[in-house]
Amino acid sequence: MADSKRQERKDIVQSIINFVNADNCTLEPVKKLPVNGNMIMDKFNIKPGKEVGRLLAIEKEFLFEFPEASIEEIWEVINNNK
Repeated sequence: MADSKRQERKDIVQSIINFVNADNCTLEPVKKLPVNGNMIMDKFNIKPGKEVGRLLAIEKEFLFEFPEASIEEIWEVINNNK
């Protein structure tokens, strides 16, 4: 009886080790933002800097909440925060 319990524990530990070592953890590649920094600089006639970064952060946050948003909706959010 003790040997069967010991083997059961070994099997559980081995399955955990196999799971941890398996390459089952898939990460989605980073997606390009529909509206990039160059587009923002062109539209608002601004130079690279904190303002561009702030607007990109707003876009990222919006896309996190609404991943299927259209480019028009994204521009609307950016325009509302300019």
